[in-house]
Amino acid sequence: MHQQKLIALIEAGFALIALFLTWLTATAEGFGTTRSTNGFSSWGLLSLMGIIGIVIACLLGDKTKPFDDQGKKIALASFGLIILGAIIYFIRIKTLGGATQAGYYTINVKTSAGPGLWMALVAGIVGVLFVSGAMQNLATKPVVK
Repeated sequence: MHQQKLIALIEAGFALIALFLTWLTATAEGFGTTRSTNGFSSWGLLSLMGIIGIVIACLLGDKTKPFDDQGKKIALASFGLIILGAIIYFIRIKTLGGATQAGYYTINVKTSAGPGLWMALVAGIVGVLFVSGAMQNLATKPVVK
């Protein structure tokens, strides 16, 4: 398998691992209850579709050659789906918190993004940079001392 496709698959693997990690932690203050959710719910499924797209892009055509034009577009769009799913999930987390009414009680819910969400976002950004060629320019420049 070509190095470009192999690295894209490795980045997709990091994003897949990120889906298993915590994406959301919600704590009901005063009650001591905490709930966490991984990336296999809500907008995290958009990131899962992006991972599937990357695998498909890597398996299309000759695997011993770098991405052709169509494969590169599919891979970039798929990494974009990972980023979009993580950003939308992050926006939803920020709108979930606050006070909610539960019967006679007012419950203050504190929400925070988990490490899986950040890992998926970074994997998507690094994937876009690598497949687009921006990171290859960094890797091939000699270090001047």
